[in-house]
Amino acid sequence: MSSPASPDDPRAFARRVLALVRQLYPDQPAALGADGETLRLGSARFGLGNLAAKFRLAGGGTPALRRLVKEHFDLLLRDAETLLGDISWGEAKPLLLPQLMPAAFLEQLPLAERPFAPGVRIGLVIDAPRGYRYARQDELAAWGVNLDRALTVALDNLTTRSQGLLVHAGTGADRVLMLASGDGYDAARVLLPRWRELAAEHLGLPFRFGVPNRDFLLCWSADSTASTQAAFRARIAQDFKRQPYPLSPLVLEMNEEGNVRPLA
Repeated sequence: MSSPASPDDPRAFARRVLALVRQLYPDQPAALGADGETLRLGSARFGLGNLAAKFRLAGGGTPALRRLVKEHFDLLLRDAETLLGDISWGEAKPLLLPQLMPAAFLEQLPLAERPFAPGVRIGLVIDAPRGYRYARQDELAAWGVNLDRALTVALDNLTTRSQGLLVHAGTGADRVLMLASGDGYDAARVLLPRWRELAAEHLGLPFRFGVPNRDFLLCWSADSTASTQAAFRARIAQDFKRQPYPLSPLVLEMNEEGNVRPLA
């Protein structure tokens, strides 16, 4: 039987988190969202899927949930307080990074973005020492910078940040590249031209890949054995369901131009 805070019951989980948020942040006007599965703090709406995944991985229990709620909302509230103000292009430029995000994020704010794959968008984040948030469409307009220019800068920044990163490369009949550095940008690195060059050298083009969550990138050759293909499909589907920051359960394919398509 599920506990009252079970992450497998989104509404019950949201009610339990709401109770803890009201205890931990009594000055915040907290309430359930209209769907009963999200939380509202003032005018901001927060999904609880990532928190539920972390709670599941922690093994459950009230002390663990209280600790995770505090860590989670300390970060969210800090970012909301410190990074919602105006920032100039000169200030943002060295902090800008590309990020893959669920398309559902667009329901909350008019973010700067473009399509990547079904249910996934390419966004831009301002990643500062004092906080982290997505860049909005109105900010790009105020900067006088179009999305192509901003994305080019963000990709250059991530390329620089990725130097010396450890990549797992499997050889033999089933060639694979895997990235799980945990810095928050592993899935987004599939956007880098240098990653595409590495994949071409090691896997051939087009190659297949999955981005089940923000912190994992799995790529393999299109001519891998059927059993390997099935194993990777299963791993991607499982990680999408269980890990924090989920993106997509789909197997995707990228060609030499960087175009992405889902595979049945």
